[in-house]
Amino acid sequence: MTDQTDQPSNKLLQDILLELKKINTQLETIQLELQHETDRIEEQFPKLDIHSTPPSSLNILNIQEQRPGIFKTYKTIQKKDNWISATDVSQETGRSRGLESRYLNYLAENGFITKKRVRLSDEEKATAVVYKYIEVNE
Repeated sequence: MTDQTDQPSNKLLQDILLELKKINTQLETIQLELQHETDRIEEQFPKLDIHSTPPSSLNILNIQEQRPGIFKTYKTIQKKDNWISATDVSQETGRSRGLESRYLNYLAENGFITKKRVRLSDEEKATAVVYKYIEVNE
């Protein structure tokens, strides 16, 4: 009698194992698709060394088309001749300083602008981060 009750549970376990294998195959497929998408994005937005290669016009057009919020930040800083803070950019765009700070850091990390930390003159240890536009290679 134990043989008869073991057969249905073995069948159930085999069915579960088969389903787990299917799920594993689907997850592997998803992982490959995500890796291809990540590679595609990295090709479009390569991380550039800001000290050696300013962004090309094509890189800027890609941002304009695919990241309009960040492009608005880029256009705002492009109009300035001097170093500018995230607070200054946020006052011009009407968006929060935190959002502008994230956008500015993205632009700096990808070589569209440069950034530096400066000491505030009125306080001994206080610093601020400022950003500046990089000229585009035509």
